[in-house]
Amino acid sequence: MKSSRRWRCAPAYDWALRFNDVVRDQLLRRDHAPLVDYQKLGNDTRLPVPTAEHYLPLLYIMGLQGEKESIRVVVDGIQNASISMLSVVVGNQG
Repeated sequence: MKSSRRWRCAPAYDWALRFNDVVRDQLLRRDHAPLVDYQKLGNDTRLPVPTAEHYLPLLYIMGLQGEKESIRVVVDGIQNASISMLSVVVGNQG
């Protein structure tokens, strides 16, 4: 699933789409190590994560995910050309 939703009629930057896709795909695969060490994911991390305060909460949520708990993407896309709106729910929903 590629990120294609855009809000406010601003076309998303390619780097924003690529980083959003990598983060989403790693989350869904439960491959958290690359997301913890996100600076090593390549050049596409410098612009979407210039400072970590908006990215770190995602790492805390990943750390809370139990071994048997699912993760589900509830919002996916880029707003204002560069802001990822990727939102996930962790846990088995009844």
